[in-house]
Amino acid sequence: MIQANMDPTAANRGARILVVDDHDDSRTITRMVLEHAGYQVSEARTGTEGLRKALDERPEMVLVDIALPGMDGWEVSRRLRANEATSDARILAVTALTGADIHERSIRAGCDDLLTKPVHIATLRHAIRSHLTAQRTAKRQMAGQPSTPRAASA
Repeated sequence: MIQANMDPTAANRGARILVVDDHDDSRTITRMVLEHAGYQVSEARTGTEGLRKALDERPEMVLVDIALPGMDGWEVSRRLRANEATSDARILAVTALTGADIHERSIRAGCDDLLTKPVHIATLRHAIRSHLTAQRTAKRQMAGQPSTPRAASA
């Protein structure tokens, strides 16, 4: 049994997350953990499929493996950022690659953060919550609303 205990804030519950990973087990486990936490999850095996789904579904967040066959996760990230329909999605690179330049290359490609495989559930939980909250705060500020929602007056 998966002990996710992710409990996203009410504002983040139901957020759409796209998981792009060519490893079936990684993708399935990630989906199960996220769905258990109340997120809406879709999956893609390739970068091309991930781009298509991102355009169709407009997720708030994309978890993208860097070492995808064909189009790598960095190229997926660049294309998501370049497209107005997907440019505001939070992108978290997920990789087992190591090296001093991996983080820098991920940020340059348009990723908001980098998670190293194997990703611990607590680390995933924190990253998702933090980035979705920051995204929603930024959208409220752009709309001229306060950064924290106020309780409705009685």
